[in-house]
Amino acid sequence: MLSSEEIELKDALEAIDYYYKQGWTDRLPIIPPTEDRILEMLKIVNLKPKTIIVSIPERGRIFTAELVAINTVMAGCLPCYFPVITSAVEAISAPEFGLYGPTASTHGAAIMMIVKRANHQ
Repeated sequence: MLSSEEIELKDALEAIDYYYKQGWTDRLPIIPPTEDRILEMLKIVNLKPKTIIVSIPERGRIFTAELVAINTVMAGCLPCYFPVITSAVEAISAPEFGLYGPTASTHGAAIMMIVKRANHQ
């Protein structure tokens, strides 16, 4: 079902160490993206792994629901956050946002997004 390369390691600690050595983390704690965790993310938004969430033509990049779910798991997000994550990824890829500018800059631009929780009564 999933198409990303699967890497089998002895345990979670070995996996975390491997991710650090690959440069796949910003040195913050990381959660191994197991198939079960990835599928749980996808289930909550009812998306198939190969569903394209973002396309960045200038970079020749396509980000599928599976790739976004993998990164969401690694960041330690709960599945209930995934709808917000997918919406945020879609929003920054909208042409009016102009993602190419900050991603092509050499001045160290960073994108910050603030999500306010709606008050439910």
